Amino acid sequence: MKRAMFCFGLTVLIMLGCTSAPEQKDNQKIDFSLPYLEFKFTYNYDVYQKPSFFMPKSLPTFAIWLKDKNSETLKTIYVTGKAGKNKWILAEARPESVPVWYGVRQKEKVDANSGIDAITGATPSGETAVIHWQVPPHFRNKQVVVFIEANNSFDHNAYYTKQKGTIGYSADNGQPSLIWRTELDLSKTMDENISPEIIGHGSVLGEDHQIDPDISKITTARDTFSYIGIRYVDGH
Repeated sequence: MKRAMFCFGLTVLIMLGCTSAPEQKDNQKIDFSLPYLEFKFTYNYDVYQKPSFFMPKSLPTFAIWLKDKNSETLKTIYVTGKAGKNKWILAEARPESVPVWYGVRQKEKVDANSGIDAITGATPSGETAVIHWQVPPHFRNKQVVVFIEANNSFDHNAYYTKQKGTIGYSADNGQPSLIWRTELDLSKTMDENISPEIIGHGSVLGEDHQIDPDISKITTARDTFSYIGIRYVDGH
């Protein structure tokens, strides 16, 4: 009986390991004649880790949001599904996944067009993920700050370990989430993509929503994406 159960469990894990990540599905249709933002992410599979021997490499969890520089209004653009809906495999919650965004979501004014189903999607698969977002009228012609938070689980290093009692204890998270930032002028089309810069990291155990600027202990997580490009198009 035990042998049969073990074989069944092994079969399930092998099936999971052979299943490719779901393709991205846009949650809203984009009218390319109107202003929109385009985000391009090139995955760096060399730094991703496997949760177990039989499972595929874990793709990063990430969230994108912006802030109006004048009013400081916050707006979530996109968040991967498990983080957005707080539905995880083998875990009830993972506050350490994108802790800064979780704080943003608490402050954000949510309307009928920004419910969780409108901003979430499966983690895009493939080599490069492209995400489009229709810029709402009240953000057009504004100066905004764009933030991206991404986390690749199980990427432990010499400082962020699974060893309880150490200052860098990080459970299964590995290195903490990283935050990228850039400023955009949403009044004119950008001739080329702009790449945001890393400005800090989130709480490794999800204990708060602050951005810690000290990234001296971060190693491979800096290379979570080989490339990030952002472009604004006014649609005309």
